[in-house]
Amino acid sequence: GVARTFDAAPGHRRVTGVDQQHAAPGSACVPFRANDPSPRILVTGGAGFVGSHLVRRLIDRAAGTSLTVKVVDNLWRGRLENLLDDSGIPVLNIKRDVCIGDLTDYSVAELMTRHAETVYHLADIVAGIDFVFANQGFVFDKNLQINLNTLRAARANQVPAFVYTATACSFPKQLQSSYEPTSISEERLYPANPESSYGWSKLMGEYQLQREAANESGANIAVGIARLHNVYGPRSLYGSGSQALPC
Repeated sequence: GVARTFDAAPGHRRVTGVDQQHAAPGSACVPFRANDPSPRILVTGGAGFVGSHLVRRLIDRAAGTSLTVKVVDNLWRGRLENLLDDSGIPVLNIKRDVCIGDLTDYSVAELMTRHAETVYHLADIVAGIDFVFANQGFVFDKNLQINLNTLRAARANQVPAFVYTATACSFPKQLQSSYEPTSISEERLYPANPESSYGWSKLMGEYQLQREAANESGANIAVGIARLHNVYGPRSLYGSGSQALPC
């Protein structure tokens, strides 16, 4: 199995009853095999808010065609119940295709990217603005480890395509400190001055992917970067100090 423990910050969850109902002890998942149907897609953080929506969309769009989707998630914020449809039926085989593992452990990243053809990398540490500012070092360190391990493993396993989810929190804080509408285009990311360690950690992930896109490693990975901004909706975890909703 690929189960690994995770040094969670105080006050954050482990595994729910729904999680235990669908996940075999120690995670009985089966990572990709070379003969699994293509495209073979790995979604890191796939039991989380955004990741679970992506998993559903990938499976729905592939209806009637071949596809293999695997998820790796440490269930720190993710929930296996996010991978149930509106009738409570899993959208994929949770015991086989959802691996409970921590990408701060390189061996997990290496195992999960074997034979993958596309990695959608959504796994990171973020839990609302109050948590980020109260745990800056924790957030920065863990995200650097997660990003580096996942990219290194994808490179080692010759994954053809890698999509990274970045964040608007990486834009300079002076562009986001006013209540007046401000145009923030992609080219205004530099000179870098994010407000939080979360923004900095995600920006470092972008930089790593830009170096990969320049083919400096010689791995020829096709790279995509999607910079998300204040995403909200069903399955988001709301709470005091969690996030701001647009009016």
